[in-house]
Amino acid sequence: MTNSGNLIREYIYLNGEPLVQVDAGSPEVLTYLHTDHLATPRYGTNSAGSTVWTWDFGAFGKEVPTGSATVNLRFPGQYFDSETGLHYNWNRYYNPATGRYVSSDLIGLIGGLNTYAYSYSNPLLRHDTSGFYAEVYQPSQNVVKIDLPSFTRPLGRMTQEQVNYYVEEIEERWSGQIGKYFVTTKITKPKPNCPLDKANIIFVHDKPSSQSPRGNAYVTSNLVMHLFNDSTGWTAAHEAGHLMNLKHMFFDHYDSTGRKVRIIEPGYEDSIMGGRRDTGPSERDIEDVLKYNDVRKHDNR
Repeated sequence: MTNSGNLIREYIYLNGEPLVQVDAGSPEVLTYLHTDHLATPRYGTNSAGSTVWTWDFGAFGKEVPTGSATVNLRFPGQYFDSETGLHYNWNRYYNPATGRYVSSDLIGLIGGLNTYAYSYSNPLLRHDTSGFYAEVYQPSQNVVKIDLPSFTRPLGRMTQEQVNYYVEEIEERWSGQIGKYFVTTKITKPKPNCPLDKANIIFVHDKPSSQSPRGNAYVTSNLVMHLFNDSTGWTAAHEAGHLMNLKHMFFDHYDSTGRKVRIIEPGYEDSIMGGRRDTGPSERDIEDVLKYNDVRKHDNR
């Protein structure tokens, strides 16, 4: 946006992958983004199908894009900052020339003594294929227990009591009889020396969601949930679904008048992952939790 609040550019996503870059104007200019297996945009095409932007493959992202269009998206969660030449991750900056972060990690010493490191400086061997972590137990056919090991942290003037409100909302909304399932969900404190790929992080920011880089609360692919001082309990519960490896079961598009229209996947009309704010988790959501997580019969911890 401009300083006066006029929209310059926006992006349309589906299941976490960028689909279209929309540049404001008369008429609007659409650049259709084509991503790789990591959801990194690699080339863009115009409405005629011609390639107008290309970003070649590279290990650390230092390659310079080519083409007539300007696309500032880089690796997932990164945005190219033309003033510094760095990739902006909102919480810290990444230098593609060195393949290292130049800002300290917001999680502090939770990640170890070196707050500039990433995945213990061993991204080849330390990774989480989904980006989220939940421990799911099914002691009997209709009984499900969900454990979300999570560090919680209030930021700015937010308090731990305010963070606890969101924790309670998540636990309450994801517990009880949900369809044919009897569900108990708990957000627990990770054990000492818990590997970082076995724990989520929940931040509550001291600013409104309108100042979020995505315009709302969200979960990133490195197990971090971002809530804001105006986030609702429903929003926290919806984002917690992503920590359970659940995806959005809806997508937004714009009709010929420019009005945003939400399309919900069939079968998810009454599901919290379907994006309707008057709904809670559905039986379909619990079935997806069982489908997309490693389910154990007993909690042997």
